[in-house]
Amino acid sequence: MRNRSTAVRINQFIHWLIFIGVFFFGALTSLARTQAPPESIRLHASMSMGDGHLSLTLLTKGQHKLRASIQDPQHKSKVHITYNQEQLWTKPFIHGSESARKLEGTEAAENLLDLLALNPQFHFKQRDGFNLSSSALKGYKVEYTQSEKPYKETNKHVPESLKLFDISKDEPRLIRSIRYISFQKSTTPFVRPKELVLTDETTSESGTIIINEVSYNSGIPDFIFKLPESN
Repeated sequence: MRNRSTAVRINQFIHWLIFIGVFFFGALTSLARTQAPPESIRLHASMSMGDGHLSLTLLTKGQHKLRASIQDPQHKSKVHITYNQEQLWTKPFIHGSESARKLEGTEAAENLLDLLALNPQFHFKQRDGFNLSSSALKGYKVEYTQSEKPYKETNKHVPESLKLFDISKDEPRLIRSIRYISFQKSTTPFVRPKELVLTDETTSESGTIIINEVSYNSGIPDFIFKLPESN
């Protein structure tokens, strides 16, 4: 009887070890998923420019594939802005007609800055960040600043501003600025902005972007970022 009782206890102990092993393996796997750096980002936001209101969806894959889709509330017109292979293209769809055009110069630099601004701590990290030597930014300089002190609600440093300078002349000239007003409550995997104010420094016109939803590693196919062909 003692031998049988001992065997039962040993068997129960083995089952307990197996259970603990499975539990910790699952926990570690889950933790690895949550701590893995994001490879793709899907973001939904709303834009206010003057009296106009637009919806914005941004897809980001790695550092050099971005695509924004901007649409009016009536779904009558929309525009895709795609950055890939150091090129920025726009493709508007207005009342059933469409066209494609490569953006260059100030237009390209400003639009690219706006796209990068929505995920600042992803693109402007010290290692493996966005290549600011991209040909789309040739003749321009990007200045990104974070808070000197941690943000009181998250105890982490947060983005403060983005500035775009035209450096093609003797004196650098500020042409666009972006200020970060508020931030999402979650800081994983990094601090995410909630509200941004974009200002055209040449005209003093400004607009606001409110980020409503962000998801990571949702599986974005490469063909989404295929550059259009001009008409």
